Amino acid sequence: MESAELRRLLINNSAKEIRVGDRLLVREESTIGATIFPTEPALDIEGRIVAFLGNEQMVSQLDTVVINLGAGDNLAIGDVLAISKEDSMMVDGTERDRMSFRQRMRALFSRDRLQLPGDEIGTLLVYRTFDSMSYAVVLSSLEPIESNSRVLSP
Repeated sequence: MESAELRRLLINNSAKEIRVGDRLLVREESTIGATIFPTEPALDIEGRIVAFLGNEQMVSQLDTVVINLGAGDNLAIGDVLAISKEDSMMVDGTERDRMSFRQRMRALFSRDRLQLPGDEIGTLLVYRTFDSMSYAVVLSSLEPIESNSRVLSP
């Protein structure tokens, strides 16, 4: 077994803490095409925003996000996705008024509720895909976007 050659490295600047055991990797040269044509995804898809590029807790327009959809999910560069709030639950008051007292109590404790679809709060454009994840830029947002927000076909 050959012994590894020991080399020295001087780090002038770091965005995060560097610890013993961290690895130094060669950065892959990559470019983004100068022209990206926005399109709808080929299939209806749904996923989540899993991370932001940086230490932010929320992002907005022109920030980059990481989503849990990739080329394996038929997502392509240029696909536009909607960002949606979580679905909300609502009690059907009209139907409850028609029930007897016993039925109302049963509905109250069983939590019979209607599920309403979440509101669209923004759009994003995919600019780099991998097998099971992608980078996307937020094109528009009506409010700050949190991690784990739902993304889906428009």
